[in-house]
Amino acid sequence: AERAASAMAHTTAFEVAERAISVALAASPAASGARTARVPATGTLDEGASYRIDFDATGGITAVPEGFSLDADTGFKAYHYTVTAIGISAERRVALRQGFYVIGPPDG
Repeated sequence: AERAASAMAHTTAFEVAERAISVALAASPAASGARTARVPATGTLDEGASYRIDFDATGGITAVPEGFSLDADTGFKAYHYTVTAIGISAERRVALRQGFYVIGPPDG
């Protein structure tokens, strides 16, 4: 029973962290139309989760990836971000990390 409770707490923490990522993406610079100006951004959820959005200096600002209807001649860029989410349930803590990018004008 203790093992099952531990597994359940881990699953719940994972689900809460996943929800935090969804909330973070909805609150991301893409949702507001801003690019690098509004990060880092942080938030918390009632379920015991938190998130942080950071501009991804490693990915940075790149050309628009192949496969978009925008071609290189438009000047649009891909702005890369990272979301880190923490979910907590009982004695369990789960951290998830997900990257994403936003397509925008070259001036950010």
